[in-house]
Parts: sequence; C-alpha cells; structure tokens
Amino acid sequence: MSSQQQSHIANLVNQLLDTVHQQQLQADQNNQVTLSQASTAQSDRQRLDQIIQGLTQIKNGLTNNNLTVATLQSYQSQAEQIEGQLRQQIRETDNQITQGLQQAVAALAQAQGAMLDSQTYTTLEQMIADLNTTLDRLLAP
Repeated sequence: MSSQQQSHIANLVNQLLDTVHQQQLQADQNNQVTLSQASTAQSDRQRLDQIIQGLTQIKNGLTNNNLTVATLQSYQSQAEQIEGQLRQQIRETDNQITQGLQQAVAALAQAQGAMLDSQTYTTLEQMIADLNTTLDRLLAP
C-alpha cells in the first residue's frame, strides 16, 4: 500500500472520528437540558407540596371551630409563609418563562441541527462506503 493510499484512509477515518465526536457532544448537551428541566420541575413540586400542606393545616384548623386569637394569629403567620412561597414560585415561574423562550429558540436551532445531523450521517455513510471501496481496491488482486 502506498503512502498516499494510507494517507487517504487515515484522512477518511479522522473525518469519521471528528464527525462522530461532534454528534456525541450534541447528545451530551441535549442530556444537560433535560436534566435541568427535571430539576426545575422537582423544585416546583416540592414548593407546591409545602403550600398545599400549609393550606391544609389552616383548613383543618377551621373545621375545629376553635377560633381563638392565638389560632387566628397562627393562621395569619401560616398565610404569610404561604404568600412568601407563592412569591418565590412566581419568581421561579417567571424564570421558567424566560428559560422556555430561550429553549424555544434553542429548539429551533436544535431542529436545524438535527437536519444537519441527518446530512452528516448520510455523509458518514458515504465516507464509510468510500473507505470500504478504497480497502476493496487495495485487497483486490
């Protein structure tokens, strides 16, 4: 095998490796976005569980018809805590809106990237075919 043929094969393999590494990086980025979304959803769920718990305590207390000044002050304190939690949820939701809009733009870019990925895989397939053709020629008697 000539050095030119070896160089040609090495170039094809390097191009294949570079392209596959790029695809691997894109997959890693997609995974990171998904993990971030799951983390945000979990935080939201925990905050909402706390709000439900506080409101349920007030509701249960009201059914006991034991409305003393101390009880009403306790409910007021709980209501203020819930209000703070709701303010935090509003801030988080506003952040999610911003992130959602950013992700929408990223999704459009990702769709474009997926189209390019499809072309890349077709190119990879052709490059492998070229590599096989080159190897077949070298192995032919």
